Amino acid sequence: DNPLSDAATPALRRLLADPQAVVSASLLVLVVLLGLLTPLLTDHGPNQVNLDAVNAGVGEHGYLLGGDKTGRDIFARLLNSINTSVVSALIGTSIALAIGITSGLVGGYFGRRVRGVTEWLFSLIMTFPGLLLLIVLMPVTKGDYKATMVIFGVLLSPGIYRLVRNLVLGVKNELYVDAARVSGLPDRRILRRHVLSVVRGPVIIATAFLAGSSIAVQSGLAFLGVGSSTVPSFGAMISEGFSNLYEEPTQFLWPSITLGLITACLVLLGNALRDALE
Repeated sequence: DNPLSDAATPALRRLLADPQAVVSASLLVLVVLLGLLTPLLTDHGPNQVNLDAVNAGVGEHGYLLGGDKTGRDIFARLLNSINTSVVSALIGTSIALAIGITSGLVGGYFGRRVRGVTEWLFSLIMTFPGLLLLIVLMPVTKGDYKATMVIFGVLLSPGIYRLVRNLVLGVKNELYVDAARVSGLPDRRILRRHVLSVVRGPVIIATAFLAGSSIAVQSGLAFLGVGSSTVPSFGAMISEGFSNLYEEPTQFLWPSITLGLITACLVLLGNALRDALE
């Protein structure tokens, strides 16, 4: 029998019985599907300009949500911005989890000398001013938001490291871990089978918040005009909408509502996961 599967079954049932979890997860899936189906939902590219559609109203010139101040399809840009946000969340979260979980397991399970090295390394990372560092490194990343999210994932990893390390320190001297160690099981198997199961729940909860942070930072940088102007992003759309506020006051609403919906659903899903797993 798989102990992880057995433990996950009641948690999954509690999660499915929670309306907050079901609604927030369903909305997130719907939004992601809209992004994936972009080629089927619109024939216009995110940077395709039609001078006849400058500040076009809803439904005009074949633009479902109208055109922006340069004649681009707002609906097409919105769908492509979803894809940008999803990629940002995947990169930032996966990098943070990979570094944080691995280092947390090693730093928490092995001796003080190893823990001292990992503590020093992640304390150093935490001293870096995150947003400022991402802006300063833009010439290095050449405005590529994917490279920026890799760096941001590294900056997020100390939080995961400390979470995992504290959990491992609390469980490493438990009787069942000592029994596994005495029975001759290698450290790798003990960490995977006996320690990782304790870490799993809090890490799953943290993942939702990491994804929200990655999306927020990518959108924030785009709002500030940092990065490539050809990459569709909620932040860039909101910034352009604000600059055109007196001409078409509703243009910034679409990306604002979508970004708010995504981040709110991630927070609500994270809270629901916490309730179900704890």
